[in-house]
Amino acid sequence: MTEFNTKEEIIHKAREFWSHHNAWMAGRLVDVRIPLAKRAEWMAGILDVVTVMFEKDPSIDAVIDFARNPNKFGKGLEGNPKAAHKVIDAVNRLPYEPENFSQTLFILAAHAGKVVYNAQGFGAPFDYHAALTVFEMAKKMSLKFQDQKFENNLWSSLCPEKMLVVENQLIYPEGWIEG
Repeated sequence: MTEFNTKEEIIHKAREFWSHHNAWMAGRLVDVRIPLAKRAEWMAGILDVVTVMFEKDPSIDAVIDFARNPNKFGKGLEGNPKAAHKVIDAVNRLPYEPENFSQTLFILAAHAGKVVYNAQGFGAPFDYHAALTVFEMAKKMSLKFQDQKFENNLWSSLCPEKMLVVENQLIYPEGWIEG
């Protein structure tokens, strides 16, 4: 992965990927530069932006609450991963059909919940590329809504300069898996 010297370089390259419809690579570039301690806040910000475009749903609200209050289930082996897992399971109740636009919010919220869960250090983590799926679903929303204000707010939440660090973070025990 390319090394960067400034946050501005990271944002520019991520935006370039995003603009060329490569949300996965934009997400990958940003994902490794958000520290564990900021990941819940990051996901809460994204959810705050996208949920205004959809009808309210209690399972989505539960994921937002988890992202805003990530310690509500504790951390690591001392925490209550089963309760946290139930929050994600509730929003992840639909078949995975990303081509079905009505499911994009649920898919995004489930993956945002996975990012928060993993950052809490619970055992049996979810897939480590969950944040990249958040980016992909966000891109689908952006293309569907064609709303510049939404796009600007969405991008600011996906790539928050104040949370980025220039160095790649070891965000998971195994590190980043290439591929």
